[in-house]
Amino acid sequence: MRGGPRGAIVAQRRMRYGLSKRPSVCMSTSAVEDIGVSKLGASDFFYDGVSRVTEMPATPSQDGTLTEAHIDFADMRSRTDIPQGDLFTVMEAWKDDAKILKSLEFILEIEAEAAKTVRTALVTRNTTASVEAFFNLIGKEWKPLFSIVLTREFEFVKPDKRLLSHVAEEWKVDPTRLLMVGDSFEPGANIGPPAGAVATFNVNSLDELRERLEAGAAGEGNWENPLKLGWPALLAFLDWLNEVGALCPGGCSFPVMGRAAGGLATTAEHGDRVLHLACSAGGLTKMMASQGSQVIGMDTDVSAAQNRGLSAFPFEGIKKMGKGSLRRASDYAPFDVVLIQGQPLPSTEGLIEIQTVLCDNGELCAEMLLTVDGVTVNPAAVLESIAESGMKVVDWQAAGDLIRIVAKKTV
Repeated sequence: MRGGPRGAIVAQRRMRYGLSKRPSVCMSTSAVEDIGVSKLGASDFFYDGVSRVTEMPATPSQDGTLTEAHIDFADMRSRTDIPQGDLFTVMEAWKDDAKILKSLEFILEIEAEAAKTVRTALVTRNTTASVEAFFNLIGKEWKPLFSIVLTREFEFVKPDKRLLSHVAEEWKVDPTRLLMVGDSFEPGANIGPPAGAVATFNVNSLDELRERLEAGAAGEGNWENPLKLGWPALLAFLDWLNEVGALCPGGCSFPVMGRAAGGLATTAEHGDRVLHLACSAGGLTKMMASQGSQVIGMDTDVSAAQNRGLSAFPFEGIKKMGKGSLRRASDYAPFDVVLIQGQPLPSTEGLIEIQTVLCDNGELCAEMLLTVDGVTVNPAAVLESIAESGMKVVDWQAAGDLIRIVAKKTV
């Protein structure tokens, strides 16, 4: 349950960043079949995984490669005395181990210098011991190339978007100046961008990633319209709820796991208990659950959400909701928040039913459609209907065809 002034808690967690004026860059990894990308800008980036990271400028080169690297290859060839041919292939044929070692030291020195032009972070749900074992395997000299390494022992863990916000704060850059590349295969499983970030999208190859970035750099990718690239509009709704203090995440991502089994951060500051109505495939449900909240989903078809491992139960839907509609969720009640996004306003009977599963002073947080079946409803009429159900509207915002509402259950 909630404790203390919720607005104050949220205010303490909101982050403000200074804008970065550093040159734009993107990144390349060793080939994987599927890459999830959060295009959070491009002067710094995260890498999710253990493949080699190469820093690159955002505009792909014209010779067909992904990008043009910042490494001084002329200096590298001069210092290794390899004027032509593939460096590693030539060195493999050498018989002098000392010469090979010295040349590799030159290469690492030059690559480390190039890495100073862009900061790189590695975020993973592996343990610190696993990451250390990885660096021991490939060589400890690679670890300093990552200015930040965060494992699952850190308080925020993927897909909690506060993980990215933390790194942005540490680097003192705006989140829009970041690019994250991951390799998750679950649809919609990519980490959520912080406020101000551009789209999360999937690519099937590095070539497709190059094409996406090239289109964006040329003004053809329409970075200003994140919805076109697949950034869910519902993330902006969550940001708004956090800003007005209506939805409180936990103090860490997975506090129950951390308390029960160790190995992850834990805290007594759990997030809100949330009933997510019309949860669809569970993308938003999972997002909230990854931020330390206990979330139950409900929809007419919850098979996709259940396949994600989420707790979800069927009901007849928002339009048909009335007395007894939420009985499947009553075993998990009371909830701090009932959340609805992208749906029409429930009937008065539906609004009364919502209050049966809310705790005292619990809140309905809704982003509702004002136009349904060709009929547009005045925002004032929506607010009046909520008041008639016995709830008190404490915050609202209307824009276009949507209205956002926070309404409190009165005791």
